[in-house]
Amino acid sequence: MTYKLMALDLDGTLVSPDMQISPRVKHAIRCAMDKGIIVSLASGRAFDSMLPYVEDLGTAGPVIGYQGCEIVLPETREVIYRATIPLPEARVLLEYAQSRDLDLTVYVDDHIYLREFRHPQEFYDKWFGLPCILVDDLVAGVCHRPTKVIITGEGPENDRLMPELQGRFGSLFSIVRSHTLFIEGMPLGVSKGTALERVAADLGIPQEQTLAIGDAGNDIEMISWAGLGVAMGNAQEDVKAVADFIAPSVEEDGAAVAIEAFCLG
Repeated sequence: MTYKLMALDLDGTLVSPDMQISPRVKHAIRCAMDKGIIVSLASGRAFDSMLPYVEDLGTAGPVIGYQGCEIVLPETREVIYRATIPLPEARVLLEYAQSRDLDLTVYVDDHIYLREFRHPQEFYDKWFGLPCILVDDLVAGVCHRPTKVIITGEGPENDRLMPELQGRFGSLFSIVRSHTLFIEGMPLGVSKGTALERVAADLGIPQEQTLAIGDAGNDIEMISWAGLGVAMGNAQEDVKAVADFIAPSVEEDGAAVAIEAFCLG
């Protein structure tokens, strides 16, 4: 099969824990682009937070941000698709999380709303990369439709919380585990998979000629939809279960291994 479109997750897939992309991975991506393959980065991050990686790799494909809630053309920075959470539904989740004193981050218009800083500034710069607005009450302070909501917690805490959130709010939001630290609430029916489907349709590329690589729960729909879905060796087990191929870990340049095997011959 000749692949014409690759959707690549960032954190845990291309980007290692030290926040770097290895030379081998960069080389494989650039070789794929030299062969005419369109590369779309796909992340839970906002476009501004993804931009340094877009520029470093030189990718020109539509950028999938906010777990599929936004698609941006990198050359013009035109937003060609955006999904948000209706404010009444958002307030139900905010009230629930706030009443339980959960560590809550709300994305609105490329800003993040918080009640307090519970981590060093470096944490917010590393994971969120957007201007912060502090409010006393998120239910009252968030006045526009959010793009998504993140609950931050330790792994075991999120393990317990995830099924409760899905049970309570699964009919109102897409609830995904994007990292061991993060549970995210997004507009219902939106995912990296729906965004990849939209990008492929816009580009006129058949589903079977798409390839996706990821590692976390928020990559499941993208990996499932792609013609070839690749899970990283460090991926969660539920991600590996839907993949067509399991690559080595991010520390072992697994994304490069997959691209070399399936795109570079």
